[in-house]
Amino acid sequence: MAGVYNVYLKNLVPEDNMDWGEGDMYAVGLHIKQLFDEVCQNSNSTYSTSDYWWDPPKGTVKDTELLVYVLFDSSQSLIAKTRPKWKIDLTKGGNTFFLGYSTPRISEIYLNTMLKFLDAHLLIAKLAFHELMHNKLEPFSVHTSGGGGLATGGMITSSTPLNDTNKELMAKKLGKRIPQYQGAL
Repeated sequence: MAGVYNVYLKNLVPEDNMDWGEGDMYAVGLHIKQLFDEVCQNSNSTYSTSDYWWDPPKGTVKDTELLVYVLFDSSQSLIAKTRPKWKIDLTKGGNTFFLGYSTPRISEIYLNTMLKFLDAHLLIAKLAFHELMHNKLEPFSVHTSGGGGLATGGMITSSTPLNDTNKELMAKKLGKRIPQYQGAL
């Protein structure tokens, strides 16, 4: 086993936002860790456990690790700003930009679509995991071949399961080298 798999989250929610703070970030991080720990426990994983880190400095995220940007809403979209010709649906809870294996990938989620729910922290973590599946697995079609669960093309809720197929697919690819966009760190 290779040890600890690191997942990074970059908070880009404006500091004056009263609906999001350090306690929320901690709760989401714990859920992210739990989801990735389940992946690490899959027999196809070379990692034994995971950890999460908020607001990494530029250059910290290795190309085998994952990074998701946490935005308040889609008007902050880094994909829309850095890739204006890329067609994305900004009405959903998140997006991932990918173009081959050498172009840095951008995964982002939009909190305003989720904060209204009682179990928002778990929902945010599950949607982040979904976008990170796109990040690590594309050009594999996550929605059609990902086995359902958090790979669904439909609505993700806090009760959407991380199923065995999701775990196996991610476990096999955790060590895959995919550069992450670090221009907003």
